[in-house]
Amino acid sequence: MANKKVKRPAGKKSGKAIELTLTTTARSNIAATYCDAASTQDRSGHLLTTVCDAVYKVVKGKPLPDGDRADIVRSIGVKRGWSKASHDVRAAEVNTVLKNYAALREAIKALTTATDACTWHQAIELSRLLNRKKTVKAAVAEVKRVKQTGPKGTPSGRLAGALLGAVKFFTGKRKDAVVSAGRALHKIKVVTFTGKAKDYFV
Repeated sequence: MANKKVKRPAGKKSGKAIELTLTTTARSNIAATYCDAASTQDRSGHLLTTVCDAVYKVVKGKPLPDGDRADIVRSIGVKRGWSKASHDVRAAEVNTVLKNYAALREAIKALTTATDACTWHQAIELSRLLNRKKTVKAAVAEVKRVKQTGPKGTPSGRLAGALLGAVKFFTGKRKDAVVSAGRALHKIKVVTFTGKAKDYFV
C-alpha cells in the first residue's frame, strides 16, 4: 500500500509540505479512475463506486491519508482542467467522495436498491451527507425523500434549467444539439428562456 514517507514541496496556499505515504502509482490510479468516471457521458452515480473501489483497493477501508488525498485532488484538478472560479467547489466535491469512499459504496447501492437508480448528482449528495456524519441509512433516506418530492417549480422551468445546465456542460456537436433542441422547444413555447439563457436559445 505504502512506500516510505516523502514530502512534496509546499503549495502556494498552504505554505506547508505535503506528506505522501502511498505510492505514486496508487495515487495516479485513483485520480485516473475519478477522471474517467467524471468524463463518462451517462454521469451515473454508479461510476463513483469505481472510485470507491480504487481507494479501497489501496487502503482497505482505512482513511485515505490527508497528504495523499490532497495530492490526488490536485492531480484530478489538473487533469480535468478546473478553472480558478470552480476549483474550490470541485475540490470540495472530490474530497467528500474520497473521505467517505467506504460508506459511499454502501449508500449508492442502498439508494439504487430502494429507487432503481442513482444519478451522479445523488451520489455526490450522498457523499456530502456522509461527510456531515450522517449514517448511510439517514443519508439514503434524505436523498430518497428529495427524489420523491422532486424539485420545485413548473416542468417548463425545470426543463429550461436542465437545458441551460446541459449547454454549459457539453462541448462541440453535443452542445450544438442541445442548443438546437432548446431553440425548437422555445419556438413552440414549451419552454421560456430568460436572463443569460437567452444568449444560447433565443
